[in-house]
Amino acid sequence: LTRLAEKPTTIQLTLGDDSEFNPRWSPSGEKVAFLSSRKIPEAKDISGSQLWLFKFPGGEPEPITQLPFGVRDFEWLDENRLLLIAREKRTLREEEKKKRKDTAYVVEDQEHMIPYRLFILNLETKQLERLTTNQDQITSMALSFDKKWVITRHNQSVRYQVDKKVKPKFFLLNLETRKMEEIFPDPKFKPNMFAWDLNNQGFYFSVTRTSDYINEGPGADFLYYFDLKTRKYREINLEWKWGLFYLGFQVRPDGFVASLANGARPKWRRYYRQGQNFSYEEIKGQHAANVYRLVLHQTKDIGVYQFTTASTPPQWYWARLEKNRLQPLGQVIKLNSHLKNKNMARTEVIRWVGALDEEIEGLLYYPHDYQPGRRYPLILMIHGGPTGVDMDAFRESWAAYPNLMAQRGAFVLRPNYHGSGGYGQKFAESIKGHYYEYELPDMLKGIDYLVKKGLVDSNQVAAMGWSNGGILTVALSVWTNRIKTAGVGAADVNWISDYGNCAFGVSFDNYYFKGPFWENLDHYLEKSPLFHLQHMQVPTIIFHGTEDTNVPYGQGWEYYRALQQIGLAPVRFIV
Repeated sequence: LTRLAEKPTTIQLTLGDDSEFNPRWSPSGEKVAFLSSRKIPEAKDISGSQLWLFKFPGGEPEPITQLPFGVRDFEWLDENRLLLIAREKRTLREEEKKKRKDTAYVVEDQEHMIPYRLFILNLETKQLERLTTNQDQITSMALSFDKKWVITRHNQSVRYQVDKKVKPKFFLLNLETRKMEEIFPDPKFKPNMFAWDLNNQGFYFSVTRTSDYINEGPGADFLYYFDLKTRKYREINLEWKWGLFYLGFQVRPDGFVASLANGARPKWRRYYRQGQNFSYEEIKGQHAANVYRLVLHQTKDIGVYQFTTASTPPQWYWARLEKNRLQPLGQVIKLNSHLKNKNMARTEVIRWVGALDEEIEGLLYYPHDYQPGRRYPLILMIHGGPTGVDMDAFRESWAAYPNLMAQRGAFVLRPNYHGSGGYGQKFAESIKGHYYEYELPDMLKGIDYLVKKGLVDSNQVAAMGWSNGGILTVALSVWTNRIKTAGVGAADVNWISDYGNCAFGVSFDNYYFKGPFWENLDHYLEKSPLFHLQHMQVPTIIFHGTEDTNVPYGQGWEYYRALQQIGLAPVRFIV
């Protein structure tokens, strides 16, 4: 907890190894509720994250729920009541199975879909009141500022994550009358990111514009406004063709502040309401070009933001928003002190001409010992998604560690290839039906660009990545002769088996590979590297987690076993 002042002071509120998240102040500011996975000593037979409560000025947090399956989300209604999303207790059928120690289950058992409902928790009486009796699963909610209305999103199918066929429904609940009405009945219109207007007369929301609403393919997100009185909505003209980007959206009394898709660097605007329309000003300030999170006070023009670059670890500042100028008032807290004296790679955003003669951006890290005139090894660190995006922000992790490689004397390039997010709908959807066809040329031309500039030795190029980054690393190994070694994390090599085993395989593969494999078998065989390994000789290390359902664990085994049996490429498999 940091108290904002001329000299901000910070105290640590929680200790231990458990995850704690979603802290929310009570209306009076005297309590903080949060979700935590920490164990409750006296509780038995419970799972999931439970609600905990801090009472100020001090003391230990105490658990305020002990629900069998935890709490999905919550909001404060008043000083003594909270609105929760949670599932019901075990059904009689579940209790009987538990007594029999019966661990068998029916896959995607729609008939016995367990409802997630809204409840009201009274802190004084400790009573939990069921607010809704829906038979579907509420996955998220957005509460109005006057606490009279709540928007809820309801999953209708246990297979929705897999095939996206049966769409969620959206409802508007009047908390005074407890009447619930459906909004947005068109299944092709799928809103998200709800944000209530401060006057409680309506709310903002975004919608992804895509060519494939059935499989909910990627695209670009645009802003709409729902009027509570008329029950009608309209699109807000952002005057920006690439749409929104999710670094922050803050409602103001006179409009809103939004981050926009702008490639490798963020773009922020303040929009001012002008009747039914909006004017805007670009956000300016000392750190404006590299603000990656922004949270503003509900009514006052003060807030906090995160500043970072690819060479600068994140720090939080508090600031005053004077119209369109973000004026820093000081640093909130000093983070990452252990990195203070570390040598960080020089970085820059570079651009080159890639596939389709379109501009491609990438983030380039220089070797720590860089000397002009020398050529160095190059490592491609490829992001996942494919709709991920690498931005000019500090990012070091177990999956990608550019400074460790730069420390060892290599350039690192993180390319935003065709299909990446943050560049508009056309760019995101360009690889639909063309998987690998544009991404590989993008990266090969990026290598050529650096070789031509005299920076990189073309005979010392490697590639690595996880998920789609690993998928493209495999493709570079199999279908090009440009890389000399490969680090492959959780990558698909067989799109036929992915269709059935991936948690979202049906919708993903239908979108990117022209439909199901039984209708497009030749296309699936052509696009699956597993069937093209006969001549692959690139030394490869494979990483895969046994519990991975996004890229099934079996994909790692298929790749490893084929390479090991063919015997041309040295290979190691780390599980």
